[in-house]
Amino acid sequence: MRLRWQQVVGGIKAPLFGVVAAFALAAAGTASAAHSVTCYEKLGGKLVEILCPTPVVPSKSVTAKTQGQTRNNPFKLGTAGYTAGFAWKVAVTSVNANAWSVIQAANATNKAPRAGYVDVLVTITATYNGPDTGAGFDLVSNFAVATTKGASYGASPSACGIVPNDAGAAGDYFNGGVLTGNLCFQVPSSVANSLALYWNAFGAKAPWWALR
Repeated sequence: MRLRWQQVVGGIKAPLFGVVAAFALAAAGTASAAHSVTCYEKLGGKLVEILCPTPVVPSKSVTAKTQGQTRNNPFKLGTAGYTAGFAWKVAVTSVNANAWSVIQAANATNKAPRAGYVDVLVTITATYNGPDTGAGFDLVSNFAVATTKGASYGASPSACGIVPNDAGAAGDYFNGGVLTGNLCFQVPSSVANSLALYWNAFGAKAPWWALR
């Protein structure tokens, strides 16, 4: 029976790919505990503890050459890539670097960005390829954008207001389900055209997606 591993951190299930016939359970609470993994194999309907295989860690040179793994080599617009530790395959399909008119039209209660800031609307298409279900909220809470100088900004529906076709409100998806929705980031107008999107779950800071 072929099963993917699964890492459970703080009660959040995070399927990991490329591993067969096991579950990995990591208890959160302290920094050291988050890296302590116990492995199990499902035999006869029961989970039996086994010796964990040694993970393969790619070298920095290999990582730099692999598309999506660094800011300098991101997935291009329209190119899909897997989120680290989750089962979503995501592509950025369009970007609006000054989306206030769209945000304003979405709901009359939305407020304009403060002086010197803009709403950046990123449209994604994401396919869930994992076990059980995946939640659109995970996408919003784990994505961020970064400038060329290293400043980062998380998705900010609270700042943007009611986001049209909000990816975070998309609910749960079963294997093969496709989500299309928007992420909204409120950033200084001076950096709006120099951003890259990246995955920040559990401090992964990869993969990366180009936004222009």
